[in-house]
Amino acid sequence: MPWNPFSRKGEGDQFETLLKEACARLGIRLQELSADQATILKDGSPSSLYLANIKPRVLSAPVQHRPAILDDFLQSWQTAPSDQGHTLAEVRDRLMPRIGLPFAGLALPEEEVPPSRPFIQGRAEEQKTTRDAAQGTVVIPEVPPLEINVVVDEPRTVWYVRQKHLTEWNVDFDALLPIAIENLRRRSSPNPLIRVDQMPETLACETGDSYDAARLLIIKDLVVPWPREGVIAVVPNRDLLLCVRLDSLDSIRAMKPMFAFAQRQSTAMGYPITGHALWFDGTVWEYIPSRLEGKGVGVFAPDRFVQALDRLGKSGSNGDSL
Repeated sequence: MPWNPFSRKGEGDQFETLLKEACARLGIRLQELSADQATILKDGSPSSLYLANIKPRVLSAPVQHRPAILDDFLQSWQTAPSDQGHTLAEVRDRLMPRIGLPFAGLALPEEEVPPSRPFIQGRAEEQKTTRDAAQGTVVIPEVPPLEINVVVDEPRTVWYVRQKHLTEWNVDFDALLPIAIENLRRRSSPNPLIRVDQMPETLACETGDSYDAARLLIIKDLVVPWPREGVIAVVPNRDLLLCVRLDSLDSIRAMKPMFAFAQRQSTAMGYPITGHALWFDGTVWEYIPSRLEGKGVGVFAPDRFVQALDRLGKSGSNGDSL
């Protein structure tokens, strides 16, 4: 369905009306509504419905498509299978990994927070003295931690593997994660990356299966042959992975447009992850923080990344911004 990543700000007050209208159309009893959560009667009992992801998706869509998006979301939620009563054998082939922001920051009961493993550590905003004394200091933006969860894939939705499932199945999270990653690898096309005409040297993975960001976990399977300095990747939301091969000066010039696009896109759609780029040299993931500045984008390259760029022939960087 068409969407508009540059939809106007300040439309959040429309979402409550849209949701109430959708519930009325579908005969859903809405008991309570707050900024990011609704309480809805499901099978006669109150059930919580989290809205933080669907809200930006709805409000960034063309006005004429918003009711249909909400209807589909609510119908999928109503008909979603229960996460109760499944054996590990039944769901084993449908286990899939998810990369995203930590659940711990949400107002969820402890038992509802899915188990996870870190993907990349976050960092607080910091001031750094540049190598060029004339430039003084720069403020490097905060970057969020990202984590890996495991979900069970259903036809129109997913449900997260929680501690109660691990207990029922008598298994720990570290035993399930390799299974989930292998399932993702098996479901992924050997050539899922396509070139982006508007951003030369940029490759995109946008399959529509809701696991594109998670394909960071198998990026070496997708980018073949592997570039000598690795790849720069962005995952502004769950449904998009962009990357640039670090193997030439052309690839270096392609980075800034991708950085700016990711920063804007990370606030435009549902299921946001991060607007900051990530560099993978084949062994270690590292953030490349960025910030929109006027009509451009400031990029704050860590020293190790600058050294990689130098090896590709770039010189004169001060190590703090590109």
